[in-house]
Amino acid sequence: MRFLMCVVLVLAGMTEARADELQWSDHYANAKQAAADGQKPLLVVLENSADPAGRLDLQSLGSAEKQAELMQQYQLCRMDVATPYGKRVAEAFGVTQYPFTAITDKTARYITYRSSGVPSADHWLATLETRQSGATPVAEQPVMRVEAAKIITGWPTLQPQDESYCPKCVRNQYYR
Repeated sequence: MRFLMCVVLVLAGMTEARADELQWSDHYANAKQAAADGQKPLLVVLENSADPAGRLDLQSLGSAEKQAELMQQYQLCRMDVATPYGKRVAEAFGVTQYPFTAITDKTARYITYRSSGVPSADHWLATLETRQSGATPVAEQPVMRVEAAKIITGWPTLQPQDESYCPKCVRNQYYR
């Protein structure tokens, strides 16, 4: 009986230790793919290691246990924009102020939250809690990329009798 109690206590201690050890990826593309595969929202933090004000200090953002519990629901990616790869990722996000935080939906296709600067502890925990399901909030529109072909409207329509009519252009859908 005593042995069984010791085993239970050791296992409980191991569970707590794992909650404190969050696995952050430093490669955006790998983290995004892992988030999509695991159907988890992606939490991206971009920081500037050269500037102390450009870093996100998680210890100042509330209870470590609560953060760890919430962050286990996310695929985590934390990048330094002082590296060449980090700079490219920051440019892709259009970031100019650090730290920068973004959260995607569970497919990792749509950004459902983005913020620059250090959030308050209450806002940070509330954001982690509301976004952990990976669903796109109904009241908000996700940031998404639109193909250029879908933006073009008002195609000119030409007939064979028009002098600027070109069968090759019609076939390539430059005109309809």
